[in-house]
Amino acid sequence: MGPLFYITMGIILIIAVIVVLLVRSNWELKHFLVKKFQIDADVKMECHFVVISDLHNNEFGKDNEHLLNAIDNINPEFVCIAGDILTGSKNADNKVAAHFVASLAKKRKVYYGYGNHEGRMQNSTEEYGDAFERYLELISKYAKEMQSADNIIFLNNKVNDLSEYNIRLLGLDIEPGYYNKIKRKEMNSEFIEYSLGLVDNSKYNILIAHHPRFFKAYSDYGADLVIAGHYHGGTVRMPGFGGCIATDFRLFPKFEKGMYKMKKTIMLVSGGLGTHTINVRLFNQPEVLEVVLKPREQV
Repeated sequence: MGPLFYITMGIILIIAVIVVLLVRSNWELKHFLVKKFQIDADVKMECHFVVISDLHNNEFGKDNEHLLNAIDNINPEFVCIAGDILTGSKNADNKVAAHFVASLAKKRKVYYGYGNHEGRMQNSTEEYGDAFERYLELISKYAKEMQSADNIIFLNNKVNDLSEYNIRLLGLDIEPGYYNKIKRKEMNSEFIEYSLGLVDNSKYNILIAHHPRFFKAYSDYGADLVIAGHYHGGTVRMPGFGGCIATDFRLFPKFEKGMYKMKKTIMLVSGGLGTHTINVRLFNQPEVLEVVLKPREQV
């Protein structure tokens, strides 16, 4: 057997591996898992909620019935959206995202924090026209049909108190410049204070902030718990290395998926539920975060 045989066999092997990986990726895009976190917190009573991030119009069953059923089975008190439920495009059909948001709110409150896709559509009307306005109108239309409109609360630089738990929910609308892939802008706590006001230290502050890279700023601000997404779990995950590439083209990003701690602040980063542009996830199943806050024992 000559060199041509070995070259041919090598090419066949490479093609076979690529096909297997693509099949695996396609399977992952349609099969999510639920990841549970339990946190001791300064809350009045136990609080149980779900975090959804980076759906990007992905569907798990017709009208996302599998995803909605999983959330119903968890039976949380409320849902936090950590951004990018849609895909930011002038002509994108965001009916899947809008219908999902309205459906989520049929049984419980939904607190919707913006990601970079919502933010850029909202702020760059010269590029996206009225696409974001049409998206909000779609949510409103579906919500009226489902009688769920009163349960959808948009937290774009807004604050909402959940007094029964002693929780304050804060939704940070991060400006597009902070998502720049080339000239990366740094964030400090003053930006958050300007956007949301001073933190209320008498409450347990949950900050919905889509981009996990600015964990230090969130911690300096005084957030007790940060909910983020954006990095899609690092797209491709490798044992011992974690996520390989972030959505801002960082290799092996620091905060790509899971729980992180800095001083008193905990950050939960969702690996997300979908993709956009490059529709690949590998060894990185989409995920729903289930969060249980337990009242901290008083000494």
